[in-house]
Amino acid sequence: MFADIWTVLRKELTEYVVQGGIRGKRGYLIYILVFGVFLPLQGGEEVFRSGMPLLFLAWMPFLLVSSIVADSFAGERERHTLETLLATRLSDQAILFGKILAAAFYGMGIILICLLTSIIAANVAFGGNGFVIYPPLALIGALIGCLLAAGLAAGIGVLVSLRASTARQAQQTMSIAILVLLLPFYILPFVPPGMLTPIAVMLEKANVMVVVSGLGCGLLLLDIVLILIARMRFKREQMILD
Repeated sequence: MFADIWTVLRKELTEYVVQGGIRGKRGYLIYILVFGVFLPLQGGEEVFRSGMPLLFLAWMPFLLVSSIVADSFAGERERHTLETLLATRLSDQAILFGKILAAAFYGMGIILICLLTSIIAANVAFGGNGFVIYPPLALIGALIGCLLAAGLAAGIGVLVSLRASTARQAQQTMSIAILVLLLPFYILPFVPPGMLTPIAVMLEKANVMVVVSGLGCGLLLLDIVLILIARMRFKREQMILD
């Protein structure tokens, strides 16, 4: 089955690179320059060494994957290539997991390029005081968090795309999902400070590693649940009839 998953994954990645949400080499270059050079270097060497620029990358995988994963099944349905894919010897698991992994790897690939670019740029700009790199623990945590966020977007996107008639419809639904997930950040500025004080005090007293580990485990569990739901909803016969 792994060979079949790799076949689907390679096919999807090829299509994403050519037709992805960030279109063309110019788009990739601008994205890398902004998130891999300008923003990481904006705060100076100390800010870079603190790992703060990694916060810029925290939400990127979700947006990157969301921009292309809605096309995974809905786009093929619209282009009338889904029937051909479903008629192959590839198993349901290979098709589903291949598409999920391809979307997640696409997002993580751009994140890794941005990270590598930011480290190179930091050493060019600040390298006179020795090799400059993010704190190892912060870097590992950021990579794990980005991978989980990419998995979340891939899981939601595939679920949406399985039942959407067109890629446009799937993208609109994904936009609503993103809005719902980001809604707390829009509401927070309007919450009275007195209501947030107990939460702030609790977070100050909490162990950072425990909080981060708990969030990571929760996100991993959510990713697994979404993949299991997608597996249950993937009905080859019904999709062919649709």
